[in-house]
Amino acid sequence: MSTRLDMSAGARQYEPEREQERATLLVSIVSYHSDTAALRATLLSLAAAARRLREQLDCTTRLVIIDNSEGGHDTQRIHDCIAELLHAPALPLAITVRGTGRNLGYGAANNLAQREEPDAGYVLILNPDVMLDADALCTGIAALRRQRSLTAVLPRAVDAAGVDLHLCRRLPGFAVLLARAFMPARWQARLPWLRHRLDVYEMRDRPVDQPHDETTCASGCFMLIRGSAWRGVNGFDPAFFLYFEDYDLSMRLRALGPLRYLPEMRIRHDGGGAAAKGWRHIRLFGASALKFFSRHGWRW
Repeated sequence: MSTRLDMSAGARQYEPEREQERATLLVSIVSYHSDTAALRATLLSLAAAARRLREQLDCTTRLVIIDNSEGGHDTQRIHDCIAELLHAPALPLAITVRGTGRNLGYGAANNLAQREEPDAGYVLILNPDVMLDADALCTGIAALRRQRSLTAVLPRAVDAAGVDLHLCRRLPGFAVLLARAFMPARWQARLPWLRHRLDVYEMRDRPVDQPHDETTCASGCFMLIRGSAWRGVNGFDPAFFLYFEDYDLSMRLRALGPLRYLPEMRIRHDGGGAAAKGWRHIRLFGASALKFFSRHGWRW
């Protein structure tokens, strides 16, 4: 018996028991004035993981980088950044760079990248400031192959200091999100009731070294998704320009099957919060939060 879901116009029928997974991984990276050094480190780690994926699981990787800057301002810089990969022997992945000419938003740009390989067996949404462990792709795709009910697998993420980031989350309340995004940590620590709610939201009651299927909202910095599930929900909703597009996608994927946290699939993420990025990001955060809670139900 198959599961059918049609969340929006253009979505395909999702049939996990009949799907014929192609041994192809499509990776999309959206760059908007990305830090060159961070992007280079991301690409080098991705190349190493893709090489191991090809050798161990006979799965090929294609990378599409979308330059989301106005007028293709960063395209040449991205080409320069990948030059050392292109000259490497036995490059383990094909690379395409596309310029949008304007900022389409994070979700819409990722959707554009996925059109380059519309029938890929697996889809990886990857931020340009994430570094992968060499075994990360093998670990994730092996898990998806073993358990066909899974729609996505999620990594254990640490920051540059090796501190766990707890990127697997439960469905949050609006007040909790506001406090987490904009309230200094020292103020949060003075409010035990708030700290408790933040801990529940970030699933800190779950051991970080044990897998589970309890994630409701996953971070879009690294989401390894079964290709048929991605197509079954029609990818990201472009109505979310920035922020909460990953939570919305998580909710729709979860309607098809579990999102599994895999602690043995490891990444490092050096990104920051909305409050550190200026008032424009704060406004975008607020607008997307209102849209998300209006769609998925208000929680305070």
